Amino acid sequence: MRIHSPRKGQAALEFIITYGWAILVVIAAIGALTYFGVLNPMRWIPDKCDFQAGLTCTEGKADAATASVYFSLYNNFGEDISSAVVSLSMEECQEQSIVIDGVSANDRFVSNTGGQYLVFTNCALPENGIAKGRVSIEYIISGQSTSHNATGEIRFAVEGKTPPTPPPVVCGDGICGIGENCASCSEDCSCTSGICCMGLCKASCGGGRPGGGQKERPE
Repeated sequence: MRIHSPRKGQAALEFIITYGWAILVVIAAIGALTYFGVLNPMRWIPDKCDFQAGLTCTEGKADAATASVYFSLYNNFGEDISSAVVSLSMEECQEQSIVIDGVSANDRFVSNTGGQYLVFTNCALPENGIAKGRVSIEYIISGQSTSHNATGEIRFAVEGKTPPTPPPVVCGDGICGIGENCASCSEDCSCTSGICCMGLCKASCGGGRPGGGQKERPE
C-alpha cells in the first residue's frame, strides 16, 4: 500500500499559491498594457505615406489634439501644373478636398519640384490608434486642358490626446454660451440697454427702428 507524504502535497500547494499569484500579476500587467495601446501591434508598424510616380510625400502625422491629419506633397512630374484638387478619404475624417491653384503664396505644389504641407481637419482620431486612408489627386499640367488622376495611401500612428467633448449649449441655463445671442436665446443673452438687432445689442436697428426690445447683457 502506497502512502502519500503530506510534505509533498504541502509543497505542491505552496508552489501553486506562489506562482499562481505571479501569473495573475503578469496577466494583469498584459491587460493594462493592452488597454492603453502599448501592446497594439499596429503601433509598431512604421508610418506610411506613399504615392504613385510623380508625387512624393516626405512626412506626415495624425494629431488627436487638433483632430487633424497632415502630410507633405511634392510635385515631381517634371512640369508645372495649373491646378490640383487633393481629396482625402478616411473613416475618421469628413470627406474633404483642398484646391491648389497657385492663387495663394503657399500653393508651391503647382511648381515643378515644389511642395507644401496639406492639413485635413475635423477628424475624430482615436488616442493610441491608427489613422489610415486614401488620397486622390486630380491635376492639370500647365498648358494642357486634360485632367489627370493620381492616388496615394497614408497611415499614421495617432499622436496627442483627444480633447474632451464640450458640454451642450442649453437655452435657459443662465449662461450665454457659444452660438447663443439675444435673438436665439434672449433668456440667457438679454440686452440690459438698447435693443436686439439680428442677434446683436445696439442702441437702434438701422434707421432708428426698434428691433425687439431686449436689453443688453452686462459685460
